[in-house]
Amino acid sequence: MRTKLFILLFPMKSTLITLIFLITSSSICDAQSCNLPERLENRIETFCSLDSIEPEAYFKVSGDLFLYGYKNEELNLSKCKVYNYVDSKLFYSNDTLERLFAYQLIYVAGDTSYNEQLNERLNSVNPILNKSFIANILMQTNDRKYFSSIFDFLVSLKDGPIKNMYISNLSQEDHTAFKSICWENIDSDNIDRQIIAIRCLAQYNPDKKFQGKMTTKFSTWDDEHKKYLIQAMLFQKMVLKPYLIKYRNNPVIGHVVLKALKLSNHEEDNAYAKDLESDN
Repeated sequence: MRTKLFILLFPMKSTLITLIFLITSSSICDAQSCNLPERLENRIETFCSLDSIEPEAYFKVSGDLFLYGYKNEELNLSKCKVYNYVDSKLFYSNDTLERLFAYQLIYVAGDTSYNEQLNERLNSVNPILNKSFIANILMQTNDRKYFSSIFDFLVSLKDGPIKNMYISNLSQEDHTAFKSICWENIDSDNIDRQIIAIRCLAQYNPDKKFQGKMTTKFSTWDDEHKKYLIQAMLFQKMVLKPYLIKYRNNPVIGHVVLKALKLSNHEEDNAYAKDLESDN
């Protein structure tokens, strides 16, 4: 079983709160009985019975679910009495934290019955953290409709750790549907959609067809955007020098070129980086 621990840092009411969300790639077992530890079940019950939710209460029960729940594939959470709170209170709540906890429980339960509604929420106006949790759930499918929404979600995100996390995570599985959507957007009229398509496809195994398509973008993208092409070429383990030599003194991306040459797997690129440094 492979696991990934994602730590998302985000501000709330002027306080930096750490949200720990563990994603497992294993499926939930189909046994017929609830195997939730009594202590965890009681804490979930207490949280769901609150009239109003404070951030501290949410992060306490969320942390407990992480400690007790995500390490155990046999919880059968959907068979537990407390799981009824998802439908009766949490999922349709106006409280952001209650909805967040609903999404967390849905993921742990492996419950796909909410996917259509989650997809609608991913496409609507919602706090970015809510959308992040929703994307985590829908990412476990291989449904083209959901991946189309996830692609739009990625386009909407600002550059940073969260965006990088999702792009990297999508590449961990060979999602045929998602790759198809990326190819459809690689020549989009919207440069942001082109960038996401390039960045995502670059994460997969080296592909000559993709590499050829990607390098044509050097003639059409402005210098500021070319850094994404250089990063993608690194992921694809390409020889960089033939493409980057003309940009070695570029005031916008010259420093990116030098760094990429140093990081390259090819001795030719590394040697060229040393030459550039010695010239300076």
